[in-house]
Amino acid sequence: MTPAPSTKELRSALRAELARFPQLSWRLQGLGGGAPAYVLSRLLDGLDRATLVVVADEKAAEELVVELQAFAGETGDDSFLARRVHLFAAREAPPLEMLSPSSEVEAARTATLHRLCQ
Repeated sequence: MTPAPSTKELRSALRAELARFPQLSWRLQGLGGGAPAYVLSRLLDGLDRATLVVVADEKAAEELVVELQAFAGETGDDSFLARRVHLFAAREAPPLEMLSPSSEVEAARTATLHRLCQ
């Protein structure tokens, strides 16, 4: 039985693949608890590019953001520009109804998209 690769080996492989294929997408699955945040934080450590992480639902996204911020040494009180981990908040309004999401949600979504584009 072959031993599982270390996060250092995975990070090395990820960087090599990103150098060859800049638009690469990876799927991380089969991990529970705080493991996805830990593995992501190790894989992305020192990577000088924006990374979009997609999860199943809003609750999973909120939990992952808190965990990634903890591994990154960030707090929710840090200024927006100082943070590396951001949540693209759900709209909280059905898309086909004549309701607008709150201005706080729209501002957070816009700020996150701005940061992702930088």
